[in-house]
Amino acid sequence: MGLIIPDIGETALLEEILGTGYTLRLFSNDVLSGLDSAGIEALTISDFTEATFPGYAAAALGSGSWTVTAGDPATGRYPTQTFTRSTTGSSQDIYGYHVTRDSDGELVWFEVFQGGSPVAVAAGGDAIDVTPILTMADNGGVAVTIGEIKTWPTGSTPANHLVCDGSAVSRTTYAALFDLIGTTFGIGDGSTTFNLPDMSWRDPDASRESNTKISATGSSDFSGSVSPAFSTDGPSIVLPVGEWLVRCVGYWDYTITSAGTFTGRLHNTTDATNLDSSALNSGSVLTGRFDMTMGGTIEVTSGTKTIQPQFSEDSSVVGTSTVASIYLEASSVTQADDYMALSYVIRAL
Repeated sequence: MGLIIPDIGETALLEEILGTGYTLRLFSNDVLSGLDSAGIEALTISDFTEATFPGYAAAALGSGSWTVTAGDPATGRYPTQTFTRSTTGSSQDIYGYHVTRDSDGELVWFEVFQGGSPVAVAAGGDAIDVTPILTMADNGGVAVTIGEIKTWPTGSTPANHLVCDGSAVSRTTYAALFDLIGTTFGIGDGSTTFNLPDMSWRDPDASRESNTKISATGSSDFSGSVSPAFSTDGPSIVLPVGEWLVRCVGYWDYTITSAGTFTGRLHNTTDATNLDSSALNSGSVLTGRFDMTMGGTIEVTSGTKTIQPQFSEDSSVVGTSTVASIYLEASSVTQADDYMALSYVIRAL
């Protein structure tokens, strides 16, 4: 058995590590270019080119401002640091940030921004937010990576994981995961949440493989589309012959003067049938936002089928309502005679 450090020990060690001064700096060079894992491990502070755009200044990370949360792993979080350009001029690409120890100036850790693509800072007011997070876990000697997805054979979700069902989760609670995947799988409510990957209709058996993807994005204004009528102005996809896994994620905003129920459906307009539907009641809240996740499977044996998310409100709703930022995707699959459907979970803490 590998070294085991209980949660209280992880917290104590992390507090000790964060009990000294550090400095956070942005860097403007592609520091990982051409490096293998050994080369990355050998990086030093001299390999980083610090940002120089107008208004930029390194940020001191004082030992007393970290918030350490016990758990496995223990997590240390520092308040978000904002770097704002003061004047417009030549654009500078920023690839990430690095942290050095004040006592000797040595590199302690660094992070490349999501996807490895730089963030361009050109206009006055352009800003980059960085939330320093450090975690500590013994993990029984097994390395764990935030964002790692694996299959799980039971109905209970393992500790520190979330089910990959497309749900919207907190950008604050799961800050490290949000830093990694951002809004790749959906923007959540657009400000405080983001969407997890939705693998509800993706079976992990190797004989069931995704071959083709068809996707569309758009919005649908369904003000006045009273049930049973549905809006028809949203994005749609046309599916050729084959078996398809279809999912739709997004959200709709509403401003109303009388409460009621909003209904969304993932509609096969060719056959006038639904792959899925979702109904949500506004209750006493007259201005708000509903998250939306719908999906299902369809087999096209001849010709084509058109799939479109459509929306309506019941007759008691008075006011306006709009669906925004709809993402619609279909993946073709090859189906074997037998397969085992397991849950997918993602490491979130």
